[in-house]
Amino acid sequence: MLFPVLRGFQTAPSWRESSIWRGYGLARREWGNVILTKRRYYGTGLRKGAYLMANRERVRELARTAIDGGTPLAWFERCYQEAAGDTGFIPWVDLVPNPALIEWVESDTTAISSGTNIVVVGCGLGDNAEAIASRGAKVTAFDISPTAIDWCKTRFPRSRVRYAAADATDPPASWRGSFDLAVEIYTLQVLPPEIQERAQAGVASLLKVGGKLLSICRGREDNSEQPADYRRPLTRGELERYARFGLKVVSFDDFLDNETPPVRRFRALFRRETARS
Repeated sequence: MLFPVLRGFQTAPSWRESSIWRGYGLARREWGNVILTKRRYYGTGLRKGAYLMANRERVRELARTAIDGGTPLAWFERCYQEAAGDTGFIPWVDLVPNPALIEWVESDTTAISSGTNIVVVGCGLGDNAEAIASRGAKVTAFDISPTAIDWCKTRFPRSRVRYAAADATDPPASWRGSFDLAVEIYTLQVLPPEIQERAQAGVASLLKVGGKLLSICRGREDNSEQPADYRRPLTRGELERYARFGLKVVSFDDFLDNETPPVRRFRALFRRETARS
């Protein structure tokens, strides 16, 4: 079992569940910062829902401004900078590993083992990378935001993960063809449609022949309208564009998570069949 303390959680646990945070090496000082953050906002009479909604609207504004200004990837760094250490500002940060990742790892004990060379794409604040590294894997985790990477290093000062700032649409040449497994969770779905395919090509290029990609995202029907939001659920066809870059579908899960209300998710596993052209 990857994290016994996390079994049974399908959504982010209460911030009071300190054993979950401490279960995989959260820096003690951050635990104190989280309590202060919660008191700062909830203790002033501002309801949790209103606080989160205000943050999400600000993130949408940052995304719109960057896209309209012709720098569609710049808003990620601006978001982390504006957060200024407040994890509650960033909508996609739960401070625990993704439940669908944990379920997949625990269902296939051969997926991650000691010595497996793994890259985590769009690592955010590092929770998924740390979960994977706890299995003994050799992990490289990258994000386009240098501030996010610095934050990871602060959160996990004794981490074995190699954190780096990099762009999924143009990853370092020295990484290409190097990894047994790539993990991409909620990154592709927040990229503008015109950039998604470039990112898929970049991610696919990181894998060895026979290497695998695990991708988890929000899902929608092929003929459904794309919502005007920074979170853009993908269609199965969009996710399976990885086939253009030498990857073949191994498994595809279409499921509802345990959020309220439930959110449709896709979890797809691909394998590189051919060498990178």
